[in-house]
Amino acid sequence: MDRDSSRLQTQLAFASLVLLLFLISAPALKAAAAISHSEWQVLNRAEKLMGQKKYSEAANVLETFVNKNPEAPEQFYIFLGNCYLELDQPEQAVNIIDEGIKSYPASFHLNYNLGIAASDLGRFVLAGDSFASAFEIQQRSPKKYGNTPELLYYSATSYYQARRYSLALKQINRLLKGGMVSNENIRPEWVKLKVHTLCQMKRWRDAVGTLRRLLSREPGLSEYWRLLAQVELQRGRYAQAASALETCYLLSPPPKNEWLHLADIYLYLNAPLPAARCLVKAGEQRFRKKILRLLEKGNRYEQALAYCNQLISEEPCAENYLLKGYLLLEAGKSGESINAFEMAARGRPCPIKNKKKKQTIEKIRAEAWLMAALAAWQNRKWDDAIHFFDLASRTESPYREQAEAGARYLHQILSEGIDENATGNNQ
Repeated sequence: MDRDSSRLQTQLAFASLVLLLFLISAPALKAAAAISHSEWQVLNRAEKLMGQKKYSEAANVLETFVNKNPEAPEQFYIFLGNCYLELDQPEQAVNIIDEGIKSYPASFHLNYNLGIAASDLGRFVLAGDSFASAFEIQQRSPKKYGNTPELLYYSATSYYQARRYSLALKQINRLLKGGMVSNENIRPEWVKLKVHTLCQMKRWRDAVGTLRRLLSREPGLSEYWRLLAQVELQRGRYAQAASALETCYLLSPPPKNEWLHLADIYLYLNAPLPAARCLVKAGEQRFRKKILRLLEKGNRYEQALAYCNQLISEEPCAENYLLKGYLLLEAGKSGESINAFEMAARGRPCPIKNKKKKQTIEKIRAEAWLMAALAAWQNRKWDDAIHFFDLASRTESPYREQAEAGARYLHQILSEGIDENATGNNQ
């Protein structure tokens, strides 16, 4: 789990808890615990100021009372801590709430708020401890404080952010395995936290098992198929990772560039056709030649030729015609390849941005004339073969030497009449 996104997720959850505490009014607190009339008046005045968003004034009212009355009821610490949180002063909130807990260690609200303040301050171990304490207090008095098993999730998330992974796993396991919520009410983010925690502990097999149990119940959770793929990659199980990503993309079509990741996995698995399919879905021009090579490798010559013709329609240049010639040869269409090679030899160079990979037009022309000669020879078009050998012999090495040797051998064959049926022109 990304540290920043994890913190954001946790803070959003904590924010909802803060709002719940602010809804606890002074009259409600008075009813919940025995406080004097004068104490209630101070709390009521502070609450009105807080309602007007005058948190600094409310804090001054409460601080004045607490300084004069060290044994002030816990409600003062609750309200004062909330004021500091609203004033974005988490350190003061932690200090005042901690003071309150010394006098009221069994206060659910104080432990609850301490978790919020400590998290805001980045003191995640303290936050984890505080949410865990709030949960234990709640479990002892559920009629008084309700039942919020999610507190274990907040505790686990805090420990995770502190990189106390064993403590995080302990808390999230209590939530998932303790019978506190039914299987139908288990939230995916709880499972996700457990998986990330297991991954940090390098317990890959347990992480996969946890995800598969979740997905067997709710197979439509595309994001968790993606997470399963990530875990399988960590384990070096590339085929399983590819399968999980395929499911993820089927449920929720990804941005086009994400298909490149799946294509890379298939290339690692030496699966050219699935890799080509993924590159097609990526939909970028720069992958066309790579797609051609993959289709050729998968013996899908007709598809490869269709792509090649599309390339030529956009860029009728020498390198593309040379590629088509080779594809036709591989497809067993050597007769058709002659024209493609001749077009390559007579064509202009393709525009290539990467100069390191750029072939000179002289090299392409030499290779194309030689291949045209060989294709003509294969089709017993002797005059054409001799002509193309002659053109290739006027080019650069090593094609010049190969063409000269080929021409000598062909002349020898024809002069000795080895193939009497092949003495005519272009038969």
